[in-house]
Amino acid sequence: LTMLRATIAWQVFDATRSAFNLGLIGLVQFLPVIPMSLWAGAVADAFDRKAIVMWAQSGAALCSLSLLVSQLWWQEPPVTLIYVAVLALSLASSLE
Repeated sequence: LTMLRATIAWQVFDATRSAFNLGLIGLVQFLPVIPMSLWAGAVADAFDRKAIVMWAQSGAALCSLSLLVSQLWWQEPPVTLIYVAVLALSLASSLE
């Protein structure tokens, strides 16, 4: 997961050459953590934790796969698509 986040940061900076856009990646990763953590605690109490971790890791893998496919489809994928994938990755990571 750390390697994926470093790769995403490098890709965004390489595509935009903007430190502001790189900072937005950090913001998109951080914003859903607090509300999702509160919700994830309730989910962890109500459901099987092994299944939750499996679904969260599957979601993270799907985000990685979507980034790979977008990179292969477009030489430079739209930055908005990367932000959406980072948001989904952060949500899955918070649930895990």
